[in-house]
Amino acid sequence: MHHGQLPRKATFGDIVTVLGYGNALYKVENFTEQTINEPNGKVSEVFYDLTDVEDYTNYVIADDEDITVVATADNADEYFAKFTMQIKPPTDYAKPFYFGDMMINIPSDYAEVAKVTKKPKAPTKQAVIDGLLDELITMQTVIDVCGTDDGYAVRIDDVKRKLKEVAE
Repeated sequence: MHHGQLPRKATFGDIVTVLGYGNALYKVENFTEQTINEPNGKVSEVFYDLTDVEDYTNYVIADDEDITVVATADNADEYFAKFTMQIKPPTDYAKPFYFGDMMINIPSDYAEVAKVTKKPKAPTKQAVIDGLLDELITMQTVIDVCGTDDGYAVRIDDVKRKLKEVAE
């Protein structure tokens, strides 16, 4: 039996991976602690609301048992610094060019060392579809709980239209 705060693996701002989602990294935005009272005892659970660190439109809700902390909030900047090579930041850039998924900014005077960072990824077609479906489910849940509203009906029609456009 737990009193007060439940034991949990992560807290606000921690960077985690989620079982079943490969190497995708997520940031802990918030968490829910739930205690279910049953005739034979209590069951306590912790669920995390997570956002994808590369595409903030993607989010996941994960159980405490399904996450692995890869960096605490205090160490997140150091963790992500491993993915960026920065020797000496140039002060004046020419146009960047891309080498694979790396964006390289060449300084205009070529005397500075190039700054190399990951090229921002555009959301995949599947990610856009998933986001629209999540939005549709959320709006339908609000209507089911709170009742219908013309604004929601219009928004649902917009999402369905966008979903049809993306899926084609």
